[in-house]
Amino acid sequence: MKVNGETRSASVPAETTLLALLRDRFGLTGSKLGCDAGDGVAAVAALTEQIAAEAIEKIVVDYEPLPAVFDPLEAMREDAPKVHAPASNIYETKVIRKGDADAASPACGIRSASPYRPIRARRR
Repeated sequence: MKVNGETRSASVPAETTLLALLRDRFGLTGSKLGCDAGDGVAAVAALTEQIAAEAIEKIVVDYEPLPAVFDPLEAMREDAPKVHAPASNIYETKVIRKGDADAASPACGIRSASPYRPIRARRR
């Protein structure tokens, strides 16, 4: 394949992504992950640059505007627009029970009646 005008080749396992090949094998760390969770738009791999250019010209992308939700608590509601429909917007739920919060609260000096709100969501 030609990458940035340079001919390169590699033998990789079938499950190797193009991104992993570019970043890990060829050291092109400017390549970024964008389609790990179904967000990819298009990719072209071809035997020649001319075939690739012709293929790129044939790609048509029709975007559908979707509503946005910027509050994490609103995004967790059942009626919220789904990021990856029909799946829930809640990726993972964990219940952590350790100690006795009611017994420890008077001694800690700091207490909040507000719900915990994470600063940013983690994406795997």
